[in-house]
Amino acid sequence: MPCIGDAATLLSHHPLAAHAFANGWQLKSKLLNRTQDKFWKDAFPAPGAGAGVDPDSGLIARYNRRKNDTDTERNACDLYLTGPFSALGRNHHATLGYNRDHARAASMRRRSLGCR
Repeated sequence: MPCIGDAATLLSHHPLAAHAFANGWQLKSKLLNRTQDKFWKDAFPAPGAGAGVDPDSGLIARYNRRKNDTDTERNACDLYLTGPFSALGRNHHATLGYNRDHARAASMRRRSLGCR
């Protein structure tokens, strides 16, 4: 019978700010900060020679065991300016923007194959 366990925590913030100017232009920004902590472990019968259930005792001869602990952080920023303007006798609409996205992950893994 496999043994499985896991736990995860996700924390996310994403404030939005906007400002409308008198000339019809708008400035908008959105920030994102997300952190995630995830842990899991499992164990299952190992395949191969000498593995599986012992028919005499009913016990599993060998197990594979694994576990993983990962911490992830993501920060992002969207900023843009949009509005109307006139040029060369015509009306136009422009959008100017900036985007940045940065992610970092740190992970620790352990594997024990064929444990008795």
